Amino acid sequence: MTKVSESDLARIARQPGYAVVSDTGTDMQKSPEHRAMDAKRKNKFNAHPVEVQGLKYASKAEEKRYRELVILYRVGAISELETQPKFVLQESFADNFGRHYRAITYTADFAYIQDGRQVVEDVKGGKATQTQQFSIRWKWAIRQNPDIRFEIIGETE
Repeated sequence: MTKVSESDLARIARQPGYAVVSDTGTDMQKSPEHRAMDAKRKNKFNAHPVEVQGLKYASKAEEKRYRELVILYRVGAISELETQPKFVLQESFADNFGRHYRAITYTADFAYIQDGRQVVEDVKGGKATQTQQFSIRWKWAIRQNPDIRFEIIGETE
């Protein structure tokens, strides 16, 4: 691989339509055309974020489920309704060489108590939204919390 001098990179970056990427993969400079394209990009799964009464939801389905849970809470069918509960799957640590690693976490959409048992829900719009990373963390959370009922709400096939 050929090394490019910093002056060459700066000259290339000033040309219209070019985006220079550093070794770390972050953009050093983007053209106005590329910034406009970034602003128009859609969610990977075509989910439309929703904000209602100051609360933000990743999708319309998540917002709809929250409204259903609020009704159940008001009639007393569930208690201790919580949004975005976080589970630490592995604590942060440092190895013997001084490198630090962040904690691994799983953040669900909702948690509540129903019939004396904690329930954790994640709203999914379909099988495509159940990424490999989600599946690994989901199973990990279930394994570490056997007394909690974990449920996926939405289309699963």
